Amino acid sequence: MHTVRSIFTILPEDIDPLCLWPWLIHFIPTLLSLLPDAINEIMFWSLKKLKYLEISHHTVWPEIGIEFAKKFIKLFKFEDNQLVYFHQEYGYQNSLLKQFMILFQALIDIQQLKIVHRSVIL
Repeated sequence: MHTVRSIFTILPEDIDPLCLWPWLIHFIPTLLSLLPDAINEIMFWSLKKLKYLEISHHTVWPEIGIEFAKKFIKLFKFEDNQLVYFHQEYGYQNSLLKQFMILFQALIDIQQLKIVHRSVIL
């Protein structure tokens, strides 16, 4: 897992998500098919990226976070044998996958507050 962590560490923090997608759409599914245990490193990086987007793109937050999370989730091309693994991973109380999904839901809730109550998020 050290190699996976190193790959994500090399990526510049401020790289725009649009530049990342061509690479991510190939890297994540391939990595997960070869190393399902890499899910924690992947989710750690994605949570860090989401938090960075909040700071760097605050004028379009939470929309950019929701868009990133939706696209990121689609990268998980589940195969039958992986489904059980990911279900177990999600079941762990403080798993990074579960934290990601909770954050994703929170972003959707914030977006709804902005729309329904015309709230301004600073």
